[in-house]
Amino acid sequence: MKPGAPFVFEYVNGPRWENRRLRRQIDTTTLPGGAVRTEYSITDPSSGTSLTAIRLQRPDGSGGWFRHFMHYYPLPEIFRMLEEAGLRHKAVFGASGGRVLSPFDETESEAMVVIATRDLVRPDIP
Repeated sequence: MKPGAPFVFEYVNGPRWENRRLRRQIDTTTLPGGAVRTEYSITDPSSGTSLTAIRLQRPDGSGGWFRHFMHYYPLPEIFRMLEEAGLRHKAVFGASGGRVLSPFDETESEAMVVIATRDLVRPDIP
């Protein structure tokens, strides 16, 4: 990445997620075409993690499992990781319903959009 070039990073808003997720949750949805999707979630807000297993069962009996593990980082930790990568944050916007809003609101925004640049001098990063 060239110095000064923008780096755009979108990430889920951890604090909002922690306040809205149940610790154990099962959701079953019938999809168009008759397939059934069952989602099993186990959430641990104290560690900022969630484990989700999704089962898809098609009408013909075929289907399978998908597993997803997520670790949510708070904004100050994201800034620290960006800096370790030689990036400096310039702006943070909030996103909800697929739209980028301004400013980022930790209690309302579904996601955060961070704009950063590589203008830090890091001789260890080419």
